[in-house]
Amino acid sequence: MTSNAIRLPGGPGDPAEILAAVPWDQRTIQRLLLTRVAEEPDVVALTVSGESLTRRQVHDRARRVAAILAHLGVGPGDVACQLVGNTPDHVAFVFGAALLGAVECPVNTALQGDSLAHVLTHSTARVVFADRALLAQVQAVAGQLADVAVVTWGPGEAPAIDGLRTFAEPDFGALPDAPIAEVRPQDPSTMIYTSGTTGKAKGVLLPHHFAYATAAIKVGVWGLSERDVLLTPLPLFHSNGRYSTLMTGLLVHAGVHVLPRFSASTFWPTVRETGATEVGSVGTMGPILLARDPSPDDRNHRVRMIHGAGTIPPERRPEFEDRFGIRLVNGFAMTETGHFSTISPDDPQRYAASGRAVPGFDMRILDDHDEEVPRGTVGELCIRPLVPFSMLLEYFRQPEVTVETFRNFWFHTGDLAYIDDDGLLFWTDRKKDAIRRRGEMISSIVVENAATAHPAVGEAAVFGVPGALGEEEVFLYVTAAVAGETLDLAALHATMVGLLPAFAVPAYVAQLDALPRSATLKIDKKALKAGARPREAWQPPK
Repeated sequence: MTSNAIRLPGGPGDPAEILAAVPWDQRTIQRLLLTRVAEEPDVVALTVSGESLTRRQVHDRARRVAAILAHLGVGPGDVACQLVGNTPDHVAFVFGAALLGAVECPVNTALQGDSLAHVLTHSTARVVFADRALLAQVQAVAGQLADVAVVTWGPGEAPAIDGLRTFAEPDFGALPDAPIAEVRPQDPSTMIYTSGTTGKAKGVLLPHHFAYATAAIKVGVWGLSERDVLLTPLPLFHSNGRYSTLMTGLLVHAGVHVLPRFSASTFWPTVRETGATEVGSVGTMGPILLARDPSPDDRNHRVRMIHGAGTIPPERRPEFEDRFGIRLVNGFAMTETGHFSTISPDDPQRYAASGRAVPGFDMRILDDHDEEVPRGTVGELCIRPLVPFSMLLEYFRQPEVTVETFRNFWFHTGDLAYIDDDGLLFWTDRKKDAIRRRGEMISSIVVENAATAHPAVGEAAVFGVPGALGEEEVFLYVTAAVAGETLDLAALHATMVGLLPAFAVPAYVAQLDALPRSATLKIDKKALKAGARPREAWQPPK
């Protein structure tokens, strides 16, 4: 029987040809749901936090979400937020909003206080679906919200929140199905807020087609197919878990397993139980797995690749591959763009750099005047898509930021990098974190790596502080590798003198018990810089 369900053909292959298998007008999240449920509705579509959902179940739950949203006044183009963890309800909300033609805004479940209030107010959402366990975070900012309806999942009555309308899902009883809206691939479907480490979080507005364009790249370059089983322990409110695993798996008809969170103790048993062949990684996952005691079962699995090699120190990547029998894949991606640089797991250079420019993107390294720099020269990493509607539409309600970021028809990533003669991309630093001193550009990453090379140092964070003659001085914060130990900052500084050029050696060094982190668990250099007191820090003798 010929299938009418949307399906990307398996890779490897040219992403453009893979994408062309789906007619343009069908490339929406809504059509993905509707065509899949029409074909073999009782086939398991995915498993989320241990609960397997058939295509029919995903569809029925999505229709329920759409009906509730419509009942509360949400229509096509309106924004609706969800503060929900990795649960079947999260997936239902994704597709329910798509049926309605609404813009789904997944909110980082770690947000609280002003950062949560900013997202809920700036997004203009009037409806928020929330896990019952997270309602206290909403209640704490209720005074900053206006006319917001809060819907809770799970049994029991909805707790009252002063100033807000609250409902439990069963309160709505039987509702008529909401009309299915007409949506186009270029229409907005999802809004994900950035981490906000350089200012208030920005709403990245993504079109329906973004899911298809990013999936085609992963399928084509990584060689994914319906024979794969994709697994992620990463949150669905971020683009990695959302697009690299969930949407890519559904579009290529692979198996999909979404875990509630990462757990080092249960990771490998879960990998074996699910039969996973591809795993998403971020942050400290790789180093944590590598730090565990070796086991006879280290190679007892079906995983052939893990993307996210950049989280493992370069010198230990061969060790990881050899121990676990897994190929690491590196790349470069942003919420705004998806993967525009990555590499095949069969490439000998698969973890040596940040990949290569993928088909469908033009990638350049530009100077401050948007002129291209020679190969091997550091500049700002800039890109532009060759496939329409495969990146963000705009920064929501920030037209000036959108125009500045897309100046001269290039999307400016804000990252410093270079491309070598073999076409490999090497990331060096965030442009905002780079330090200018004595006419030199200093990479904060290079200085941090020199600090953490000292065995007594746990973490390091480097940034610039005002110096003489309008230049910057290098300020270094460190933590101890062993909690509670006091570091010999003079000895650390002496070690760094032997590792760095003189202009990059820190002028100020201070120790903290822990480095502050953003809601996305990145080191919050903005907070560190605001609290830096150079006069109170250790300084080398003059």
